[in-house]
Amino acid sequence: IILPAMVKRCLCVLLLLVATGSYGRVVLDESLAQIDLTQSWQYQPSQDFDISVPPVQGYLPVDPRPDAFNEYNRAYWLHVELTNSSSQTLTRWLEVENHRIRHARLLVYENGVFISQQDAGLSIPQSVTSASTNHPLFEINLPPDKRIDLYLHISSRDTLVWKSTLWEPLAFTSHLTDRRALLTLLLGIIAALAIYNLVFAVVTRQRLYLHLSAVLSALLVLQITLQGLGSVYIWAQHPGFDIYIFGPSIMLFGLSLVIFSQAFLRIQDEPFQRRVCQATLIYTLLFIIPVTLAQDGRAIVAAGFLYALPLAMLGTRAVRQAVQGVRVARDYVLAFSPLIMLIAVLITNRVFGFGWHSDFTSLLLLLCSVLVAMSLAVALASHIRTLANDQHKAEQATVLARIEAAQSSLKAEVAESAAAAKTAFLATMSHEIRTPMNGVLGMADLLENTPLTSQQSTYVETLRRCGQTLMNILNDILDFSKVEAGHMTLEQIEIDLFALLDDLVILHRDQVNRRGLSLYVWIAADVPSRVTADPTRLQQVLSNLLNNAIKFTDSGNILIRLDRLDAPDMPAPQLKFQVIDDGIGMD
Repeated sequence: IILPAMVKRCLCVLLLLVATGSYGRVVLDESLAQIDLTQSWQYQPSQDFDISVPPVQGYLPVDPRPDAFNEYNRAYWLHVELTNSSSQTLTRWLEVENHRIRHARLLVYENGVFISQQDAGLSIPQSVTSASTNHPLFEINLPPDKRIDLYLHISSRDTLVWKSTLWEPLAFTSHLTDRRALLTLLLGIIAALAIYNLVFAVVTRQRLYLHLSAVLSALLVLQITLQGLGSVYIWAQHPGFDIYIFGPSIMLFGLSLVIFSQAFLRIQDEPFQRRVCQATLIYTLLFIIPVTLAQDGRAIVAAGFLYALPLAMLGTRAVRQAVQGVRVARDYVLAFSPLIMLIAVLITNRVFGFGWHSDFTSLLLLLCSVLVAMSLAVALASHIRTLANDQHKAEQATVLARIEAAQSSLKAEVAESAAAAKTAFLATMSHEIRTPMNGVLGMADLLENTPLTSQQSTYVETLRRCGQTLMNILNDILDFSKVEAGHMTLEQIEIDLFALLDDLVILHRDQVNRRGLSLYVWIAADVPSRVTADPTRLQQVLSNLLNNAIKFTDSGNILIRLDRLDAPDMPAPQLKFQVIDDGIGMD
């Protein structure tokens, strides 16, 4: 019992394939619930405005890549011949799968006699049968063993990429239910991600979440328009509203995507990128209303194409950064790769033609859009987590820097306190020691003026010199404490410069003689003998230089040279002291 039924079904399918291989003729059987009529039609452009009487001749086979169907704002007559090979009347629904068809009229002829006429499309609000759909849908009754001629006139301002299917009513209802469930699931994912990111934007105050929510919201509106669901669920009383909303949805999606991409790639603050974003925003505000009112597919394509320029620049930059190892750019490129590849394939299909119909391509776009939305949500979550980690590390570094600064400040305060205590101690001790030292020097001077033997005179002279040396050391210590306390002042008194140099030579003569050196003084002729200076500080500096010269010169000469400097930029003449030795030298 089963074998004959299977054989019959296979024969029917084979017969159908043979029949549909002949353009313009299709043989039907009650066992087939679905037949694709797309390649069975014959077509010709509509030449006049009278669509009540179809042309009988001049039809051409429908090519999978017809150039005529890629043109905008055109109308066509299509013809197909149906034959019911069964013994009973068949009821079938003819679905034209393009929800942007403005007007479609189906004329049914039986053996050349007009039978019925049906109208559908966006311009016919009440044209949908009991199974609600956004595609033009016609009911056809096929008597047994009869030949039926179908003449379909379709017009649209968009290109006529479409598919037509002959359905058994129950099979069509089941197919429509499954398709609606799939579309609801996919669009629900995009809507849920948009709401999720909007909530996170409010909670975390991260603008990136708000940007992504705007992108997903615009994508949701665009997909609702592409799938034609708005005319079924949202604006059912105004089915032509799809055409009005399609252009603005593309523009808003492009604008939100440009803003999000710049923020995601962290380049929104660059001057050039900021100007690009401003230009895109101005362009959107200026042309969104004209594109809405145009209702022309060419205007919509042109409007969308201009968003491809900034997006192409951003994509190129993202690819370059991804190659360099920037993680955020790599996530961006991976998120959009499926959609970019699909768009490239669809453009190839439109140019070269694979026979893909609009419903199939729009479903592929929706699937890729969902994949992109999920990938962007994951990439953004990872990006925000990376930003949070970087911010946490920066905060930790700031805290550590503050701690180190506090410790350094504490150490500086301790050091300053120690230095102040040391300075105070040195100043106090210097003053305390200077008092008895002055007594020692005074007694040495008094003793030197008494009758003494030569040996005693030598002892007293040595005592006086040692005491004076110790007094000089005390003076140096006191000066050091004054320098650290900021109380050092230079005296301005008139001195005998030559006498000061003589004293300096006498003071270091013993050291020079012990090391076997020669000490010379050379004074320029224009140097005056009496000048205004601080003799103590001057003698300290020259004495230190001489001590170093004597210490680091093993043999040779040491020269103290004094020159006068006169220059136009000097407020007064100056003296230049040089201590020159034959020692190892210094940097």
